[in-house]
Amino acid sequence: PADKILGYDCEIYHSEDGKLKAWICRQLPSAINAGLPLVVTQGAVLKYELRDNGKKASATLLKILKNGR
Repeated sequence: PADKILGYDCEIYHSEDGKLKAWICRQLPSAINAGLPLVVTQGAVLKYELRDNGKKASATLLKILKNGR
């Protein structure tokens, strides 16, 4: 499946155990993922959701700064 975040095409990936769902954009560098506990070598994680024991945590990139602006 695919989706758009910030106008970028993202592929949606699911972990085998169903706890993690990630939106990855291959048009952007993986350097954007700094600080994420996910290892993605080809593309940027623009959104992810974690589900465990009936609880959900999610994060979505809201803005991409170019040249620090």
